[in-house]
Amino acid sequence: MQETLTQPPEPPKEVFVAQPPVYQNPIVPAPDQDHTEPPTSPSVRVQPLDQGLTTTPEPTTESEHSTALQQTTAPPPKHPEVTPAQPNLTQVTVPPGDLGVNISQQPRPSETVPSTQYSVPTGLPGVKYTPEKKQPEQNATTNISICELCTCKNETLSCVGLSPKQKLHRVPEPEPNAYNGTFTIINFQGNSISYIDESIWKAYRWTEKLILSENYLTELHKDSFEGLLSLRYLDLSCNKIQSIERRTFEPLPFVQFINLSCNLLTELSFGTFQAWHGMQFLHKLILNHNPLTTVEDSYLFKLPALKYLDMGTTQVALTTIESILMMTLELEKL
Repeated sequence: MQETLTQPPEPPKEVFVAQPPVYQNPIVPAPDQDHTEPPTSPSVRVQPLDQGLTTTPEPTTESEHSTALQQTTAPPPKHPEVTPAQPNLTQVTVPPGDLGVNISQQPRPSETVPSTQYSVPTGLPGVKYTPEKKQPEQNATTNISICELCTCKNETLSCVGLSPKQKLHRVPEPEPNAYNGTFTIINFQGNSISYIDESIWKAYRWTEKLILSENYLTELHKDSFEGLLSLRYLDLSCNKIQSIERRTFEPLPFVQFINLSCNLLTELSFGTFQAWHGMQFLHKLILNHNPLTTVEDSYLFKLPALKYLDMGTTQVALTTIESILMMTLELEKL
């Protein structure tokens, strides 16, 4: 007994186990003890797999007991900091309206992944949200300068003879530095203009002659020509005009010529030619080739400078023609 107190027993030789031990809990703590305290049981038996290794140290010394525990009780392996292997994630594509997340693996060197303009962090390592790239609308009339598409020279803007893809659908607004000068003549004949935007003519305030024939206009409003104070010649022939709002021509105090032939007008409603200035300079009005049957605008009969009125190929009653002849004093040709 004294020998064992002064001299620790020789540690047993290392035993190499071919298979990893099955971790069974060799220590059964007492019910009233904490699981973290080592047991004081004097006898510990460990049976890894098929090898029977039993060590029964004498409980007389604390040092011998701890030595035996060191040899028989395998300390729990030190777990190094484990970083879970992450797959090589490069891109998560979330199509709009779809809640699923498609994770694509890292492409091979021969493959290429289209890049996007920006990526949104998702909080997941290696995962990016790449929204679908919206394709810009193709519009030849907005992406090209008006003077590149049309002809700008001699104070004239001419947009005629354009290809079907280049035809204008709206009245274009010129760029500030597109043309050094003012346009006095504008020719938009043979395009696909179906609507006139409000206040679009402010950029053409010095225009004296405007040709909008052979387009797709269906109606005229009182602000359709707002801003054309200098206009004297207006050609609206061969559109699809069905109605003209009251006071439509009031923004044109100096207009002398209006051509409304070859449209779909069935009537001239009250106030069509009404204006605060009385349209005192209008001397030529062409209304032929319209399915015109009714003339209810009394202001037409009172145009003070009207000398030429063409109502050929219409369905206006003769009584209406007679009234026009009698009331329009300056009329020379009907």
